[in-house]
Amino acid sequence: MQRGGEVKQFVRGGRGITLAGGGRSISESTLQMLDSEAFCQITDTLGYEETAIFSPDERYAICMSPRFSPETDCGVLGVVPLYNDIATRGRYLNALYQYAVAGVRFRRAGNIGSVLIDTVRSMKGGRAYESVNLSDPDGKWVYYSPMSWHPDSTRAMWNESTRLCEGNVKSRLRQCRLLDREPSAPVPVFRTPDRKEIPYAMPVSCAGKQAKPKLPLKIKGIGGGVVTNACTDADTYETLYENYSEDGRTFYNGWIRVKAPENMFMPGETVIESDIRVTGKHTGRMNLRIALQSDEQFQVCLDRSLDEKGEPRSAGFAEYDGIRRNVADMAD
Repeated sequence: MQRGGEVKQFVRGGRGITLAGGGRSISESTLQMLDSEAFCQITDTLGYEETAIFSPDERYAICMSPRFSPETDCGVLGVVPLYNDIATRGRYLNALYQYAVAGVRFRRAGNIGSVLIDTVRSMKGGRAYESVNLSDPDGKWVYYSPMSWHPDSTRAMWNESTRLCEGNVKSRLRQCRLLDREPSAPVPVFRTPDRKEIPYAMPVSCAGKQAKPKLPLKIKGIGGGVVTNACTDADTYETLYENYSEDGRTFYNGWIRVKAPENMFMPGETVIESDIRVTGKHTGRMNLRIALQSDEQFQVCLDRSLDEKGEPRSAGFAEYDGIRRNVADMAD
């Protein structure tokens, strides 16, 4: 898994940080230690997962998550776990955020949490772990940051507001209480490692000099094969799998291509196409095309029109080990 993302919180008594981004799906909550190379994925969902804020005792977390909103979570893109798709995933993440998060806050029916998770069960159980849905049952109020915990780790609080399209936006605070939990002490505090103690840290002087990976970039699979990331056109990027394997038991063949505006904050069209087959211990298929249109207000909508050949601009499916999602089931 690729290290990095948007930093959310210091954990492990100050020796680690949680981040939004990375993981094997579209975007997951991850944890990386500062005093070692240790790195793990906190959540494992199909859709656009984001922030996880740990309780002081780090046994639970409140998450910003659309996992209970399958029509808006963009989960069809996360059904098949993808590896080393460094040229393509970052090209469509902003469009998915605008669709799954900003779009729900503006007008789209659905929710983005919050969600309560048991951190250990979430990391061990993966996609089989269900968590607890804390979103508004009536769907009127939508989650907004921030969220926080009481020092005794039995209570959490977060913001919610009505949708922007309704005008006269109202806001409220919501709280949850863990009735089966007794107050507990927080994780002991440690000294946060400085740069020299962080094995993967770079000098501050290098911060503005980091360059994007030069493409094409080939990465050998631990279990065989190769994945190639390339720029095939001025605004089109591709990740190509050729018998690629992480473990020598599951193999990937096929490609995913993304055409998107060079500047992610400019209006325009993002098109995601894929034809990937997974064989071996795990089996799956990702055969789809999704066209997302963004206007000047950054409202992203699924394009359901027909192309010049009379084919739907957005169609297809993804399936993996019996789990299936269809593009047709996505909200407008």
